[in-house]
Amino acid sequence: MMPKKPLVGITPQYEIERERSWIRQSYVNAVIAAGGLPVMLDQYTDQTVMHDLCARLDGILFSGGVDLHPKLYGEAVTPECGAIAEVRDVFEEKLYAEVDQSQIPVLGICRGIQSLNVFSGGSLYQHIPSHSDVRHPVRIVPGTRLYDILGKTEIDANSHHHQAVKAVGKGFLIAANAEDDIKTIEAIERPGARFFIGVQWHPEALPGEEDHEKLFRAFVADCAEYEKQK
Repeated sequence: MMPKKPLVGITPQYEIERERSWIRQSYVNAVIAAGGLPVMLDQYTDQTVMHDLCARLDGILFSGGVDLHPKLYGEAVTPECGAIAEVRDVFEEKLYAEVDQSQIPVLGICRGIQSLNVFSGGSLYQHIPSHSDVRHPVRIVPGTRLYDILGKTEIDANSHHHQAVKAVGKGFLIAANAEDDIKTIEAIERPGARFFIGVQWHPEALPGEEDHEKLFRAFVADCAEYEKQK
């Protein structure tokens, strides 16, 4: 009998005008390639529904997207802040409250790392220059879970963002930085056996590149272990 594939929930983008949720195919492809079964979540508002849903899932992927509302980390909106979808903010904050109290594996990508950080009490830079549509080296911190997964202190990563982690949220530590003027935080994680990592780059958009596929394989492998232990 083939082993059961873990079910990975992916948070979607949200279009306010059309009241429509959607996800990029690259997230779906990356989860499948790593051995998981992807499912798109939606903008749920009922906490009971959220709780019951998380009980059936084996992993959560907080995907990329538009900016979080700065009020979530105690700031006013600046002119540099981009598009905001508060419906998604409300949904993901409630989802974070569920995963925070469980052992379900979590991976955050781009907006995803920012969501994990803000919902744990951290803050963001509302705008940083020179990080949109470029590739650059990322320094991995030795001794972190991310280092154990990648097995090296530097990787080449893509970059499609204009916001980034500023003050790190409660319970997280810095796992990677860029080599720019402010040492932009490129990854955070929660120490311990549980997979709970956020990265600022887009590993799902780099199929065939071993460093980035390793991250997805490690995530889905933890999802599979979690499914067995439930």
